[in-house]
Amino acid sequence: EQFYLEQADMLIKLGLKDLGYNHVNIDDCWDTKERNSEGRLQPDPKRFPHGMKYLATKMHSMGLKLGIYADYGTETCQGYPGSVGHLEIDAQTFAEWEVDMLKMDGCHSNRSTLDKGYPEMSRLLNKTGRPIIFSCSWPDYERHHKNPNYTLIAEYCNMWRNYLDVQDSWDSVLGIINYYGDNQDYFQPVAGPGNWNDPDMIIAGDFGLSLDQAKSQFAVWAIFAAPLFLSVDLRNMREDMFEIVSNNEIIEVDQDPLGVMGRRVVVNGILQVFSRPLVNGTYAVVFLNVNNGGGPSQMCASLKQMNVSASSVNARDLYEKKDVGTFTNDICVMVNPNGVVMLKLVPIATS
Repeated sequence: EQFYLEQADMLIKLGLKDLGYNHVNIDDCWDTKERNSEGRLQPDPKRFPHGMKYLATKMHSMGLKLGIYADYGTETCQGYPGSVGHLEIDAQTFAEWEVDMLKMDGCHSNRSTLDKGYPEMSRLLNKTGRPIIFSCSWPDYERHHKNPNYTLIAEYCNMWRNYLDVQDSWDSVLGIINYYGDNQDYFQPVAGPGNWNDPDMIIAGDFGLSLDQAKSQFAVWAIFAAPLFLSVDLRNMREDMFEIVSNNEIIEVDQDPLGVMGRRVVVNGILQVFSRPLVNGTYAVVFLNVNNGGGPSQMCASLKQMNVSASSVNARDLYEKKDVGTFTNDICVMVNPNGVVMLKLVPIATS
């Protein structure tokens, strides 16, 4: 309880709340191993001595929101009580606690019932009358035995996990990037305001990523229009990593009101290029160098490859926060190993 309150305090002190980081989310292991006599989930009295309603009230008093975790299975991933058979009482409990977001995992679940259970929980959450963001792990568990119905998923979930949990390593981050690129034809069409593909947490500031790798994750997640959740102890975050996750120009791309998820448009050896249309006819593009060693590499792509409907653009480097000139037909940049260059492109009107 104290840890979460301290993280909330840091969101405010560091100015992250003002940039849009307004949720503090609790994951697995928050409750006791048994439901109470009424069949309700109950917080661990040692970890959360004042209960979840108290914690939600504290968050709300700070202008923040509280997220919580459950599992559509007999147990959570770490062996705590699951919600299958208890969906209605769990939905009511979370609403009574004034929770603002629910992540529903899928460990120990019957895979054949996911397309019934998740919609049922969505209906029950709505029935409470409390606005609760619903994060589903539905497609991640369903993909092992059939192709998920993303139209259905987008109807009942606000956001959804498609793939493995992110680990504190570049291999894990790049694996997620490649999976999203390889499957973008399924993910991209259903993404939009209120419907978000979730490639999992930002791990900048933990221990596994170099500075360039952390920049790469944050940039590509912004192209994906991904929810930005930080997996870091804000009390001990490195300044250089903080500068990445507090980059207002990249956050602006991520939160672009058009809500269109970007696409990987070029795969050529060590080069990957991603492009995302933004409001007012502008674009965000990312050049990603997946080479592990050596020095920077020159990487080029045409405006046509980037789906830019203009022959000339003015470009701004979003990490350097400076305008870098006008480009016609093609853009070439130097990119560090495992690094990115992220540009915002403004088409130049022709007479």
